Amino acid sequence: SGVQGILLRGTIVHGRLYRLTLTLLADQGEDVMIQTTAFVPEPEEAEHWGDLPCLLGLYGCLERVRFAVDPRAEHFYFGPAAEDA
Repeated sequence: SGVQGILLRGTIVHGRLYRLTLTLLADQGEDVMIQTTAFVPEPEEAEHWGDLPCLLGLYGCLERVRFAVDPRAEHFYFGPAAEDA
């Protein structure tokens, strides 16, 4: 894929999009594997990424699983989407 720019907290970071298999590892229950798109910044742009958290996007990633978040306990619950079950 060609180089693209995305806006991250007011800064445009250039990089490439890649299609890959992501495995969400479960502490309990079963792991879930999904096809997703990942943004990888170009090496010279990686310095902008250093102060940012890792991100999982809703569209193109988390929309492929059922999930819930318990912010107080800092737990992320997930399972396969209905069509993937």
